[in-house]
This record gives sequence, C-alpha cells and structure tokens, in this order.
Amino acid sequence: MSKAFTRESDEAPNSDPGVRPAPVLPAGAPNYLTPTGAARLREELARLAETERPRLATSAGDDAPALRARDQRIAHLRRSLATAVVVPPPPTGEDRVRFGATVRVRDQAGHETAY
Repeated sequence: MSKAFTRESDEAPNSDPGVRPAPVLPAGAPNYLTPTGAARLREELARLAETERPRLATSAGDDAPALRARDQRIAHLRRSLATAVVVPPPPTGEDRVRFGATVRVRDQAGHETAY
C-alpha cells in the first residue's frame, strides 16, 4: 500500500518527540550561526552528553531507542559546532536586513512582531 493511503494515527508514535531530525546542509555550504545560536547548541550538547545520556544509559541500557536517538543528536550537534561559522549580529540602526538581525514589523492595525 502506498504511504499516501495511510493515516498518521496508524504510524508508530515517536518514542522521543524531543529529538529532532538532523537538518542537512548541501556539501560545501557554510554553517552560519549567530553567537546566541552557537551558545544554545553548546548548552544543548552539554546537557545531552553530561546529564541525559548517562541517565538513559543507566535506566534503559545501551540498546534503547531513546539512547540511540540521543547519541545521534549528540553526534549531529558536535558536527554542527565543528563546522560552525559564528557571525556576530550586524550593528543596530542599519536599513538592511542581514543574517542575525532582528526585524520589527508593524501591521496595519499597529501590532508589532519581531523576527
């Protein structure tokens, strides 16, 4: 049967919804990160490697799917940080939008949203 004819509810539930699939960059593409983004990845890596993985290894054993998922995320974070090009945010007050910039948009009703 084609995948198109199945319901999402028929699929096996994700054993660990906190583990995201690894995004793939094309070969040779720079891995740009803001300083804040790089810090968040380092914090996540430290938390996973130093706290969550040892806890899972103790409680679930080395073959647990959750432990394998954690190991995959840890490996992905290490690769991402190893290839990261940290780009500082542009100076404030510029009229151009660049990587790492914060942009505020006001709609017709006057509500402001920051991106």
